[in-house]
Amino acid sequence: RIQARTQGKMGTELQMLLCIGGIYTSYLAYGLLQEGIYKFEDSSGRKFEFTLTMLAIQCLANMIGALVGQALIGSPPAKNLPASALIKPAVSFIGAMFCSNQALQYVSYPVQALGKSCKMVPVLAVQRLWFKKMYTLRDYLMVALVTVGIIVFRYKSKGGENSAFGLVLLFLSLCLDGVTGPYQENVKKNHGANGPQIMFYCNMWAFGLLAVAIAASGEYAESLPYLVNPGNTDLLVKIGMFSVMSAVGQNFIFLTLEKFDALILTTVTTTRKCFTVAVSVVYYGHELSATQYGGIALVVAGLGLELYGKYTKSQAQKTSTGEASKKAV
Repeated sequence: RIQARTQGKMGTELQMLLCIGGIYTSYLAYGLLQEGIYKFEDSSGRKFEFTLTMLAIQCLANMIGALVGQALIGSPPAKNLPASALIKPAVSFIGAMFCSNQALQYVSYPVQALGKSCKMVPVLAVQRLWFKKMYTLRDYLMVALVTVGIIVFRYKSKGGENSAFGLVLLFLSLCLDGVTGPYQENVKKNHGANGPQIMFYCNMWAFGLLAVAIAASGEYAESLPYLVNPGNTDLLVKIGMFSVMSAVGQNFIFLTLEKFDALILTTVTTTRKCFTVAVSVVYYGHELSATQYGGIALVVAGLGLELYGKYTKSQAQKTSTGEASKKAV
């Protein structure tokens, strides 16, 4: 029995290491590729600007990845899940993706990565002002640290590379991200859908919306010749790899949620964002001032405070559940 428990524990630890390694590897590569795509210039000096087309390719890869993930995760899919249930989260999901990627035309990648780490800011604002939800002093301190950190980092950026419009796009992306999660949770709760199902249908509807947008805007008339240009092969390879990393990363996130506590996923994704900024600075040679490093430190401190809050809340819930079980016995 002891040997069986030990083997089981080792198996769980290996699964955790696999999930953590998968999320870190896929999303660090995802970030580098994403930045490289928006830095690309063809022989005439024209930069890549076809976000809708790139997202359509990404959604196709995610759909294929969801089918593979369903086979690997092994949890049974919901049999009576109406595809229409995922329309709303698909709209918010693809809206957030569009704003986030489009922002890279107006802000540097470190600013984008730091900004995307601040999901709690719009959530707290909306919940407090609209729904009158109460928050602790720690929550307000976390928001203050992150907000000041972003302002300091952006204020000291060189050459005006971070425009106010880019920051507005990031804020819209955060707001839409905040809507997507509750929508998906609602589908999971009401219909029993698993991760790969949600991933597949969200990306299916998102792809349909993107196809309409590409046709209506006429983007395909410019994006397709740009992508198939023999001189732009490197870009096409980057978009393909970027889409594959997106699908792999999403599957590892759902696998982590399936096998472990949500707190583990929060820890991994939070620390991953910090490493993404560091890797981007080193790989692409961003020149940061001491003040900007201070801004990053404030954001990291804010994220650490958020993570600590979630950890203590999780521990308190476990303690109360354990006490309730003892009383029942």
